[in-house]
Amino acid sequence: MNRQIIAVAIFALTGGAAAAETVVSPAPRPMWTGFYLGLNLGGGFNASTNAATTGYSIYDWAAGVYELPFGWTAGYRTGNASVGQAGVVGGGQVGFNYQIGPNLVVGVETDFQGAGISGGGSSYALAGGAGATPDPAHNFLHLQSGIVNVSAGTGWIGTVRGRVGFLATPSVLLFATGGFAYGNTYANVATSGYHWHPGHEIAHPENPVTPTWSALDATSVGWTVGGGGEWMFLEHWSAKIEALYYDLGSQSVYGQFSPLINPAAPNSIAIINGATTTLGFRGVIARVGVNYHFN
Repeated sequence: MNRQIIAVAIFALTGGAAAAETVVSPAPRPMWTGFYLGLNLGGGFNASTNAATTGYSIYDWAAGVYELPFGWTAGYRTGNASVGQAGVVGGGQVGFNYQIGPNLVVGVETDFQGAGISGGGSSYALAGGAGATPDPAHNFLHLQSGIVNVSAGTGWIGTVRGRVGFLATPSVLLFATGGFAYGNTYANVATSGYHWHPGHEIAHPENPVTPTWSALDATSVGWTVGGGGEWMFLEHWSAKIEALYYDLGSQSVYGQFSPLINPAAPNSIAIINGATTTLGFRGVIARVGVNYHFN
C-alpha cells in the first residue's frame, strides 16, 4: 500500500512539472503597431518653374486709325518668366501603423507643415507695327515694350496619406506612401511698359503704359506620392527620412486692365489691354523626422 502511495505522489510531482514546462508565454505585441506622433524638418522646391503670361486687348483705337491688326499691342504683356521657388519646410505628423506578420506594416498618416517655398522671375516683350493708311503721315512705326514681374510660392502644405512598408529588419522599415495633398498657393504679378514711335516727332518715350498689380492667394488641393525609411532606434522612438512629390495643380492670376493715353488727345484712351498669368504648383519635399510610438 505504501508503495502505491509513493508512486502516485511521484507521478503527481513529475506530471505537474511537465505541465508547467509546457505553458507558453504570450507573444509580444508587434513593435510597430499603434499610434504615433512626431515632428519633421526639411526643404522643398517647385518643379513647375514656368509662369506664362498672355496679353489681350479689349479696346484698340490705334488699330482703327492706323489700320493695324486689332490687339497688336497685347504682345507686350505676353511672355514666359522662369520662377524658381525653394525654401524650408517644417511641421508635425500623426499616424497609425498596423504590423501584419514579421515583415509587413500598413498605416495612415496626416501631416501639416509651414512652408517658405518662394521665388520670382521676369519676362520681357516687345510688340509693334507700322501704319498702312493712305496717309503717309500715319504710316510710322509703333512700338510697345513691357515687363512682367512674377513672384510666387507655397505658404503651407498638408497631406493625408496611406503607407505600406516592408521590415528589412525588425527595427528598419522601408515604405511607400501616397494620397491627398492641400496647401496655400500665392502669386503676385506686376506689369509695366512704354509706347513710342522711333524717329517720329511724337516719339514720346515718356508715355508709359499704366502699370498694374494683381495677386492670387488660394487654398489648392491635389495629390502626393513618395517613400522613405524609418528606424526604431529606441523603444517607442523612431527616426525617419522621407521624400514626397506633390501636385497642387495650376492657378491663374487675372491682371488688371492697363490703359494707354492717346498722345493725340491727352484726355482720351488709345488702347486697353489685359493679361492672364498661369503658374503650376508642383514640387518635391525632402525631410527628416522623429516619432514617438504609443505601443
